[in-house]
This record gives sequence, C-alpha cells and structure tokens, in this order.
Amino acid sequence: MTARFRSFCVFCLFPFALLLAGCTTQTPAHLPSFTMAKHGSVHGGQQPVSGATIQLYAVGSSGDGSAATPLLTNSATSDANGNFSISSYSCPTAASLVYIVASGGNPGLAPGTNNTALNMMAALGRCDSVGSSFIVVNELTTVAAVSALSPFLASPGNVGSSSADASSLANAFALASEFVNSSTGLAPGSNVPAGLVVPIDKINTLADVVAVCINSAGGIAGDGSSCGTLFPLTTLAGFPPPTDIITALLNVANDPPLNTAALFNLVVPTAPFQPQLTAVPADFSIRLTTVGSSGGSTGPVTLSPTTLTFYQTNVPQSVTMTNSGLTPVVIQSLDISSSNWSQTNDCGTVLQAQSICTISVQSTNSALGTFSGTLTVVDDDTNDTQVVQLNTDNETLVGTIDFGSWSIGSSGTSRLAGGVLVQTGSVSGSNPGDFSFASDWQGPLPVPFTCQGLGGRSGGCNNLYFFFTPTTVGTRSALLTTDIGTYLLTGTGLKHGPYFSFDSGNYDFGSTAAGSQTLQPLVITSYGDAPVTLLPPVIGGTNASDFAVTSTCTVIPAATSGYLDPSSGHIYIQRAGARSTCTLNVTFTPSADGSRSATLTETDSVGLQQTVTLTGSGASSSPPTANPTTLSFGNVQAGMTASQSVTVTSANQAAVTAQISGSTNYTVQPSSCAQGTPTCTFTVTFSPTASGAINDVLTLSSQGSLTTTPVPLTGSGIASAVSLSPTSLSFPARNIGTTSLAQTVTLTNTGSAPLHISNVSLTTTNLGEFFSTGTCSASAVIATGQTCTLSVSFAPQTTGTKTGLLQIFSDALTSPDTIQLSGVAQ
Repeated sequence: MTARFRSFCVFCLFPFALLLAGCTTQTPAHLPSFTMAKHGSVHGGQQPVSGATIQLYAVGSSGDGSAATPLLTNSATSDANGNFSISSYSCPTAASLVYIVASGGNPGLAPGTNNTALNMMAALGRCDSVGSSFIVVNELTTVAAVSALSPFLASPGNVGSSSADASSLANAFALASEFVNSSTGLAPGSNVPAGLVVPIDKINTLADVVAVCINSAGGIAGDGSSCGTLFPLTTLAGFPPPTDIITALLNVANDPPLNTAALFNLVVPTAPFQPQLTAVPADFSIRLTTVGSSGGSTGPVTLSPTTLTFYQTNVPQSVTMTNSGLTPVVIQSLDISSSNWSQTNDCGTVLQAQSICTISVQSTNSALGTFSGTLTVVDDDTNDTQVVQLNTDNETLVGTIDFGSWSIGSSGTSRLAGGVLVQTGSVSGSNPGDFSFASDWQGPLPVPFTCQGLGGRSGGCNNLYFFFTPTTVGTRSALLTTDIGTYLLTGTGLKHGPYFSFDSGNYDFGSTAAGSQTLQPLVITSYGDAPVTLLPPVIGGTNASDFAVTSTCTVIPAATSGYLDPSSGHIYIQRAGARSTCTLNVTFTPSADGSRSATLTETDSVGLQQTVTLTGSGASSSPPTANPTTLSFGNVQAGMTASQSVTVTSANQAAVTAQISGSTNYTVQPSSCAQGTPTCTFTVTFSPTASGAINDVLTLSSQGSLTTTPVPLTGSGIASAVSLSPTSLSFPARNIGTTSLAQTVTLTNTGSAPLHISNVSLTTTNLGEFFSTGTCSASAVIATGQTCTLSVSFAPQTTGTKTGLLQIFSDALTSPDTIQLSGVAQ
C-alpha cells in the first residue's frame, strides 16, 4: 500500500511527518547522503557468521533483473559475533529501494573456514526510510526477500525493474517486509493486510532447508557435503546447479514444486527455526493466505490488501494482484462498483504464472461524509473472484504528528508531505499556541491561514511545515484542521537544561568463549537545550568484573533548534532540531561459563542518571565428546552404502558442527546441532566408489571451543572385477549354411567381491549368424578368483564380413564388459 503522504526529508520522515532529527540542507543537485550509523548482524540459524562481506545495494532501473548499484565504497565485514556497522552511503534518490547482501564467512566453524556458498540478503525498503534500525540478515530474511523479489531478481547483484513496473517492485519490497521483519529476523513481519496471514511454518521450514548449507563449510553439487546435497535438489531443468544459497532459493521461487519432498526431508527435528511444517507441503511457494485457510485462497489469484480506506481525494493507494499458480490466468473483468473511485493498472488481460501486478486506486469524491464500494477482479480459474473493500472517510482524523521531547522555548520541526496542496487550516485543542506553521512558498503563516501561490504559481501550500515550541513542561497537544483532513499534534515540554538517554535499556553481548573478548558500542543521546557534562561511567552488578568500559564522552552538545532558512529565495529550506550523540565502548570478557550480567550507570554533573543492563553468556572452551570415538565400517561393496551413528555431547550445551575432512566417500548428517541441545546424534554414511582402504576423519567442533574432537573413520571398498581371455573372437571364412566349431572365452573374477552377472547379450547385424552358450549366464554368481565360460559359434546366412558384440552385464565397475566377434561368409 502506498503511503498517504510522500516524505522529502532524507531518512528521517515517515508517512504523516514524524519528528525530524539529523537532516542536513540538501539541494536537488546532490545525492541523498546518509551518515547515521546502521548496525546489524549476520546469523546462520543461531550461529553468528564472522568474516562475511556486507554490501548495500540500490535497485537497478533499466529492466527486471537489471544491475543494482553498490552503495558502499568499502564493503563492511561481520565480526566474531556476526555484527557489522555501516557509517555512511549515498543513494541515487531518496526513494531508491535498497537491500543488503552478506556473502561468505565462517558460521561458527573451525578458524579459517570460509563458506563460499553462503550468501543471504534482506530487503530494507526506501533509502530515506531505512534510518538507524538494526538489520538482521539470516535465512528467514533471505527466504522473504527472494520469494517476494523473484520476478525482479537475477542474482545477488542484479535486482531491478523498468519504470513501467517500478510500482510492482515497490510492492514486492513491502511484501518481503510483511513476510519477515528485517529488524528482528523473525516471521511474521509488519503491516500484514487485514484478513491475510503469513505462512510462518512454511517460511521457517524453507529457512531450515537452506540452513543445513549455511551452517557448514560449503560445497558444490554432488560433493557429498550439505550444500552438495541441497544444490542438485534446487536445480532447474536445463540449467547448471546453483553454487550459492540465493540462487538456490530463486530457483525454488521460480518453480515451487521443485523436489519438494526431498527438500523437506533435509530438515532435522532440531532445526533452528520453529514452528516448522509437520508434513510435506504441496510446494514451497511463499505467499499471504486468507485467514482460516490452510493453503491460501480458493484460487491462485489473490489481492493485497483486501481493504482500503481513503482520507484524501486523488491520492492513490496500491493493491497488489498475485498469481501464485503455475499457469497464466486470464483477467476477465476488473471493476469498481461506484463512481466515488477510479483505478489504473499494469495487469493487462493475462497475469503470468508466479507474477504480480499493481492496481492503483484513488478516491474522487471530495464531499464531506463516508462512502463505501468494492473493487472486484474475476479471472478464468473456475471464475475465481477477489474483492477489495473500498472506504472513503472525509470527516475523521487522518494522522498524528509527534514532535517528541524538547526544552521550553526550543523548536522541533516536521512537515506534512511533499506534493500535498493544503488550501486552508486552523488550530484548536488544548495548546494551540505551542504550534506554528510555514510553507515552501510563503514562509510563516498566520493561524487560521489560507494559502495562495506566489510568483504565478497556483494551488496551496506545497510542503507545509509544523513547528513545536513548548511553552511549559509536560504533554502539549493541538488539532490542525485542513481541507485535506484533521491532524493531532503532540509533543512534550522539558525544563531548561541537559537531558540524555541511552539508545537501548539492555545490551546483549551474546555468547563469547571464556577468556575471549567482545566489544559493543553504547550510544548516548543528548536532547536538552544545554550541554551534558558526563562523569565517568560506573559498572556494577553480579558480574561487573566481566565487563569494562572505555569512554571519551565528557561534554555532549545541546540539541539545536529547528528553523527556516530563506537563502533560496521564495523556497524556504527546512533544518530540523538536531540531537547530539556520543558513544561508549563496552567490552565483555566472560570469566566463566553460563549467563553473565552487570549494569552500566552514567551520571551527569547535575545528577541526572541513566542505567542500562549488560548481559552475555560465557561459552565453554572444552571440546565436544564423542561416543564411540572411532567408526569402522569394514568391507562395503562399491556402489552400496553403510551407515553408523555417533552421539556427541558438548559442554554448556554449546552448538556443535560436524565436518568430513576430505573424502567424498563419507558424508555426515546433520551438519550441525543447535545450541541448547544436551546431546546430538550425527549419522556418517560410507559409500565407496572404488576398491581398497578408504579412511577419513569426522571433525567435531563446538561454539567457544579452542580445540576440536576427531573421530577416525575407517573402511574398505570391495568390488568384483572382470577379466576376459580372449577379448575378441575371429572365425575363418566358411560357406553359407554351415556352422563353425565353438570358440571359448574364459571370464575370471579378479576382484575382491563376488561377481553377480545380470545378463549376457549378443548384438549382431544379422540375427542368428553368431550364437553363444556357456556357464556365464544371467543370475550366475562367480566367486572371487573363480571362472565361467562363454562358447560362441558362427553360422553365416549371407556372404560378406560379419561382426557382432557379446556383452556381459554385472555389478563390476567396468560393466558392461564386451567381446568383439568377426567372421567371413563365402
């Protein structure tokens, strides 16, 4: 759904004009520049991924799947806890859609590991709305982003659309945010349309499917690794196997029924994301479903949202039509029931399989009152009908503008929206004198006001600014009534003086190996009208000695007031009240296993005090234990398999990963066990492809452990082998109608396992001219070192040189073994 108003202020305005903080003067010639720090983490399941390369992209605009624009000159890298920070970047426009990709890294395995198959992403949205929200990149955000963006996604660096379907791409970003919240990395996301639900269990299950590869050392199709098992199952017909997770998920999004059962079977009961599906789904399509349904709506076509409410005339809102089926549908009709609304769309007459299109609806009735109607779409899938309820409300409150807390006499600013024309306005309510107004064209306005265009411009106030200047302490409010609706204005007045706060009340350092160190920044914000003079911070509490703080924060400047700068002639440029910040660096060095906690208290010179809770977990440095300590598979015939299990226990129930050192003849499942599992069972499978001894090592490692546990693997491949003497038979020239004496071939099993003959086949250009008998027949079993015989006779029926081929089919690695036959008839 499109926002009711569009914000022009870079990164700090949301729909309905929230408080501006940190905006700087912009001119149209400049790219929007972002200096607010962004923090995030990369996790595979519950494992932090260290050493991952982080890149931020703005979507391309030259066509679907066009090249995206990297926004970071120097890519970021995740630390030992999977955390990363981005300090600045520039976007092509404030409305550019951005997404983030994490590639490679170590998902909690042995030092030096780099899973090159690991790449994950998160769809973030408009560049000016990303703000300083924490960003989580994990399997869930990747499933959400790839599923929603698949029509516009060609590769991690190629997400884009043409101008014709740019709105569809924006809707796809919105859909990704409804699937999974990129600030928490969990499903469901936010703003899910009424009447629809997110398939949490299916999203979790698909994330668990790819987690087996993410939480491993990587691999390629067919190498026996977890990734090597996943990639063949996510290969589209006629295309090479994928080599990375995003491509694998894109293939599933483009072909949802692709190997569904086999992919489902990769999920283990202790998979990281719960709840998960309890039975194999019909496919792995990810889409919103109707409330109370198990598989979606009655047909493959759905509309989202299913209700639109309009508070303004001629301001469009969007409806996304999705065909989640595997075949195109014909749109038989698309109608609005009343002349109070109009619509345009890019759907055409046919909506292709696995595609979306956009219907743009706007209210056309400006009369006071409430109106209702419907948007109805009928397609040819058994006359499937979808309805969106339309409501117009021209009488009630259309939004709230909250200015936050400011000292008495200082000013915070916000604005309604760019491009919205406000003709008239008046203020009422409890504290109307605390709020004032200005516009781009006219500067300060009286209240009530009537806007007139300047310099020949027609229309009203374009970009209406609101100023909050509290006259007393406490909550202040007023009602702004305009020709486009009524707004509640709120703010809080503070006493003159310094004020400060931490940006969070709790900082969790996660799991850190005992004796190791994790660093986390703590941001302090000043929002009063006087500088904050800080005393040295104090750490106390149960495990105070496990935490330390380094501070350069002594004096933090006061927040600055907002004002209008008339330097651009008639157009007044906004500057908002700005908050000042300073950062403490806190380190966590656990001295023991288990949960550790402390408090950090910061006090200023006038006695104001703020306290935050510090938490973390000490991870054991002891390696995991295995039972049994070795696995011996004995003799296994080539082409066959044998499996054995090993039970693993890790100190402090730390997460455990398992890896085969080198040979592809051994595989292990699962590749890891999640943190909090008391014991975990790994199954090792021996599948020899040749004869002889084949040895390897199963290496077990646990989170926080400085050493690993090796489990030696021993086994021998045995196989039968065929030796033929001779390997060809040549018959002397003879007359037509006569039969030669039989010539004999001896077959010897020279291998290390019994030879099982499944068939003996004779192929000739003229049937009946060569024929064979002997003890080397179908179903014969030839022990090691033993022989059987084949007798062949030549009985020509026509003149000329005759040839044939005698084939012995068996379980030997060389099967079929052949004997060349030739003879001359005269």
